[in-house]
Amino acid sequence: ILDTSTNSSLDCCRKVTERGLVPKLLRLMRICTRSEPHMTLLRFLLNIVRNVCTFPALVKDVSSAEDSLDIICDQMQIFRDKEDIFISAASILDVVTQRDFKEWFPSLQRPLVFCTRLENLVGLLKTKEDIEKRHAVRLTQASSQCPAVPSIYISQTERRLTALSKQRNAVATSLGRVSSMLK
Repeated sequence: ILDTSTNSSLDCCRKVTERGLVPKLLRLMRICTRSEPHMTLLRFLLNIVRNVCTFPALVKDVSSAEDSLDIICDQMQIFRDKEDIFISAASILDVVTQRDFKEWFPSLQRPLVFCTRLENLVGLLKTKEDIEKRHAVRLTQASSQCPAVPSIYISQTERRLTALSKQRNAVATSLGRVSSMLK
């Protein structure tokens, strides 16, 4: 219910922040594992936090929560192969880092380590993207030689390639913002 109510109501989002739920939601995210029930819970938690971030006046409540950006980055790393979870976490990071850095920069315990983590994530996503590109080329060549290769395999590979590119670009954009604050 909280996921749905925060999706369209500023008042609900405001109550979430006024009652101090954002730090609790973030701590709960931190203990989620890769089990299916935990991933379902994590999707709801990320949606709630993302919904709060849709209202500019409330973004600071997310960005100023203890370890908020580190927790979001953790989720991106742990669930990098779960596109919906990754994109939700990346969108929160994107919204937070678009704000005045004075709002979110103090929440970073170790800014250089955080940048390194984002750089590593960009590198990992780039590697995965390169592997998918090679796979797409092989599938295209195989389908031209053997019409029995279903076109669905090619379209699935292209979809994964597009998703990886979006993920890498989202992280790279946030990394650029964080890096510029360190200069």
